[in-house]
Amino acid sequence: MNDTKAEMLTDLPEKQLPGGEKAEKKQKNYGIELLRILSMYMIVILHVIGQGGISSAVPVGSHKYIVSWLMLVLSYCAVNCYAIISGYVSCRSRFRFSKILSLWLLAVFFNTAIWCAARVFFPYMTENISFVSNFMPISGNQYWYFTAYVGVLVFLPGLNALVNNLSKKQMRWMLLGALAIIALLPEIRENDIFYTHQGYSFLWLAMMYLVGAYFRLHFTKKKWLSKPLCLLYYFASALLLAALKFTKEYGMAKNGVENPVYMNHVSYTSIFVIICAVSLFLFFVQIDINRTAAQKIISFFSKSTFGVYIIHTNLIIWLFVLQNRFANFIGVPLPLFPLCILAAAAVIFLSCTLLEKIRELLFKYLFVDKLCSMLDAALDKLYNRFL
Repeated sequence: MNDTKAEMLTDLPEKQLPGGEKAEKKQKNYGIELLRILSMYMIVILHVIGQGGISSAVPVGSHKYIVSWLMLVLSYCAVNCYAIISGYVSCRSRFRFSKILSLWLLAVFFNTAIWCAARVFFPYMTENISFVSNFMPISGNQYWYFTAYVGVLVFLPGLNALVNNLSKKQMRWMLLGALAIIALLPEIRENDIFYTHQGYSFLWLAMMYLVGAYFRLHFTKKKWLSKPLCLLYYFASALLLAALKFTKEYGMAKNGVENPVYMNHVSYTSIFVIICAVSLFLFFVQIDINRTAAQKIISFFSKSTFGVYIIHTNLIIWLFVLQNRFANFIGVPLPLFPLCILAAAAVIFLSCTLLEKIRELLFKYLFVDKLCSMLDAALDKLYNRFL
């Protein structure tokens, strides 16, 4: 998800890699790291409104319904942003088995810790969740993003070879063609032709990875891509998406058609959501953060974002802690309604960050990360010796 634990995608210092290619010297973009933090916070907002029960409890057509959906469409691009960041920070990196292993250990650690705590204090929570399943976060597809992202990591050498050997023009036309076929055509036909599952798939994360790689390799500042205009594109696309949803719902209600909570065009593959993600990404990539204090704060939080995702979407937390937990927010006055949602998301984000920091310290003192690095070094020696 650069050198953060969230993605485990640290660029290597410049040296010769297997196969003859060179890794690019690490240069951290703190604007991108800030977007990483914001993206995960926005993902938590989505879950507070959705899994938290607000979207299903708020009366359709009410002022709070409109506010909640405006917050949803403004946050919906977060997953795309997170995947675009992967391509941006990793297109010059090499594949490391320890990346997958480290992420797997992170997920297994929290799965087992939460399961054991629930087993002791709330046994009913673990009745339908076996202890063995805690060790299968990938094959069990407990975390769809984790599972899909591991697929991206496996194909990392091929994806990076592709983007680093295409010209800017070739890559631009490839991406435009792919987005037209994979995102726009299915939306026009209202049929998931390429089985992207509205973005919940390896194919879509790989697509966003390539978008991020393109901007890392070929982006140049232009007047029509200035920071103010990028923000304008972001808000305009989100508001257009909301207007489209509300207009469709009004027509459905007028004709007596039952209205589902979620509409098909509100998805990660929506052209409006894609524009939101790219616009927000281009805004943050142009931000220069040079103060050391600000850099340290950003690094502190950005390193823990993947842990935030793993903890708050853990199956036990998801079903027994978050589910319908915030439905009572619909009873607060309208001006406080969005503030309650933002505050709940902030509490979840900060609490999970604290737990992830404890996990990081524990792994450090147990030399887990060092052992993963040693494994990589051993595999490199085998590669160089036999291949």
